[in-house]
Order: sequence, then structure tokens, then C-alpha cells
Amino acid sequence: MAERVSETDENLLLLDDLASFRKHLLKLLQTARRDLYVLSNTLDKSLFDDQEFIDGLSAFVRSDRVASAKILVKDSRTFVDQHSVLRNLYRRLPSKLSVRQLKYEPENNERCYIIGDSNLLLYLHDDGVHSGFMNYNAGPELQSIREEFIYLWEQHGKEIPEFRELHI
Repeated sequence: MAERVSETDENLLLLDDLASFRKHLLKLLQTARRDLYVLSNTLDKSLFDDQEFIDGLSAFVRSDRVASAKILVKDSRTFVDQHSVLRNLYRRLPSKLSVRQLKYEPENNERCYIIGDSNLLLYLHDDGVHSGFMNYNAGPELQSIREEFIYLWEQHGKEIPEFRELHI
């Protein structure tokens, strides 16, 4: 079972493999118009470090003058070491793509989520384990997660100097 519609909510797709998460991550990038928020331990390399994701992220942030992406990671060392392609995109678009390290452990610390605008939510119950859901009409349920991300970004996010610098 790769993905199936929830029995309780037709907008909720239950996902349990990498291919399903990739498919819906790319669709989220194509569907979102203004905001993209990502909270993750390191950004799972198998999900976020491929050219298709980078191209989708690049297209999203360039799609509108107000479009922007904010990525909040917990383990900056692993993130910096593993995501050179994303770092290159960041250097080209620093006003559209922001990356910070989380200096605080939130409740349910193992989860990963990607928010698109005020209605799109891709959620992994355990970061790096491909089990979770996609909701294309999360609306009110998304409000508290979105507020949590903004709070963590503003109050507990710190720039990652190594991400800006090119180490040779």
C-alpha cells in the first residue's frame, strides 16, 4: 500500500513509501503560490536532495514576487554536509529561500512537515521514515502547525553561517 484515501476525510491521503512522498512533495511545490515552510531534522536526503525537488523549489520561489520558502532544520551539521545542491540554490536566491537552524526542541520532535500556503500539508510522523499523510485542504487543522512554525522560526531559528560559505 503506497497511498490511500482516509476513510474519515477524502482530502487526506495516507502515505507509506518514498515514491508517494516525492510525488506529493512535487505536487505541493506546484500547487503552493506564496509560502512554503519546512521543518525537519536534516531534510531527508532521499526526499529533498534530488534535482527534481530542487527544480520544483526553484520554480516555486520564482513563480511570484512574494513567493518564498523557509526551511528550519534541527541538525545543521548533517544538513550542511549533505545538501550542496540546495546550498547552491540558496546562494542564487537568498531573498526567496531562507534556511535556519532550530535551537529548541519542540514537542513531537521527530516529525517533519512541509506547509504550502494556508491549506497544504505534507506530514511525516517520524523524520526519515516514510509514513504520514498529505492533505490538500488542511485549512483549520493547519492553523496551529503554521503558527508553531512561525513561532519557532522567529523565536528559536538561527542562521547557519556554514550554509552561506563555500568550504574548499
